[in-house]
Amino acid sequence: MKRAATVMLAAIMISGCGGDVDSDADSTPPTATPDADGDEDAGSYTVRVSVSGPDDTIMVVERDGQQSPVSLGGEPFDFEFTEDGTDPAELDIAVFAKTEDPTGGPVRCAISVDSETIVEDSATAADGNGLAEVGCTMPRTT
Repeated sequence: MKRAATVMLAAIMISGCGGDVDSDADSTPPTATPDADGDEDAGSYTVRVSVSGPDDTIMVVERDGQQSPVSLGGEPFDFEFTEDGTDPAELDIAVFAKTEDPTGGPVRCAISVDSETIVEDSATAADGNGLAEVGCTMPRTT
């Protein structure tokens, strides 16, 4: 069940923009190169989405309007993929997670591009709704 959920999330993460799953985490992404007009193109970027939390943590990864909730069961979610030809400021990626029992550890999320953390969030206490909730959304310039 957990493997099927990871495959579904992987499909959501790489769909729509022609990205490929990067099976070699140690590879260095290519740098942007000038196009015919002398401008740099968007190049390739390695995007990593990470979520962790206690046993009851539920996460939702959203990409280009597609989303899928998954129960983490106390196991961290760490997924990396390569995005080709899209500027990081154009990526439409968000992840949200929540737990009813943050005493089992904080709930956390993070999105990084080329090993640089772009956004991260953590919660160690329940809010007014009785949940410890986090959200990480890639900032967009458009």
